[in-house]
Amino acid sequence: VSRIIPQKGTLDLLKAFKIIRNSIDCNLIIIGDGVDMKKMKNNAKKFGLEDNVTFLGNIPNSYEYVAKADAFVYTSKWDGLATVLLESFSVLTPVIATNAEFGTNDVVIHKKTGMLIPVGDYEGVAFATIEILKNKELTKIIIKNAEKRLSENFLSSKAFINIENYFLAYNKENN
Repeated sequence: VSRIIPQKGTLDLLKAFKIIRNSIDCNLIIIGDGVDMKKMKNNAKKFGLEDNVTFLGNIPNSYEYVAKADAFVYTSKWDGLATVLLESFSVLTPVIATNAEFGTNDVVIHKKTGMLIPVGDYEGVAFATIEILKNKELTKIIIKNAEKRLSENFLSSKAFINIENYFLAYNKENN
């Protein structure tokens, strides 16, 4: 679930998925649209993944797809507060995300509430995804911790303090 633009690391997502497909019989659903959509479709074909990648474009309610997913993989290179990760937490879908500047590392705690991989490390994304898909015990723990983090840090009055502190720190660093 993302805009299909260079910032979102879509090529890394496809490279990771190619590795995942070599280990696990699975499919990738991409929700969103953007300037790189044609390029992404061409890369899926180039990597031999066209039968296993579905492009749905923009849809009004992606929750039902995220809720049914075995994992949510997010390969952004930089971001603001990645609300799509919080949405994944809310529907109990485990998250594998890149440690993008701002955003993801404010939401995901590595191996506690999800898997956090360095930006550009598509192999790391692939192996973390395979671990989530194969290790059901780890996945249960991560989902439980993510749900707790969501309710304690993003859905309470404490959330407004955390968001305010986030923006204050950002403004201090950039002014």
